[in-house]
Amino acid sequence: TGDWTCNCVAPSTGSATAMVATCVLDECVANGTTCLMGQTCNDPDQTVTGDWTCECNAPTTGSGAQAAASCIQDECTANGMTCTMGTQTCNDPNTSPMSLGDWTCDCIAPATGSGTAMAATCTQVGETCECNA
Repeated sequence: TGDWTCNCVAPSTGSATAMVATCVLDECVANGTTCLMGQTCNDPDQTVTGDWTCECNAPTTGSGAQAAASCIQDECTANGMTCTMGTQTCNDPNTSPMSLGDWTCDCIAPATGSGTAMAATCTQVGETCECNA
């Protein structure tokens, strides 16, 4: 007669009268502690199970499907302009968020030189000067 109710079973939430209920499950409520410090749990569709992820918070990047993410922090993303303004290349040998300040600006051949966490002082090699006597 239309006076019946469908209720979702916990931990899902939702109900409807005289029809099938749309059940919603925020998987981050149950799984959010899987994400490590510096990560955020994301459940993009709460009507689908198994789609939650751990996302790295900026300035780190990375994602883990139903697991903690492996976050990286490429310091050249933030500091690379220091190098490219001086026609140098940026290199971050260790992108772990625990290894900061190890990025370098490296001179482009034939110049040589490197600067740690700063622009390099480049030395030109292979150039010769001729003097008039």
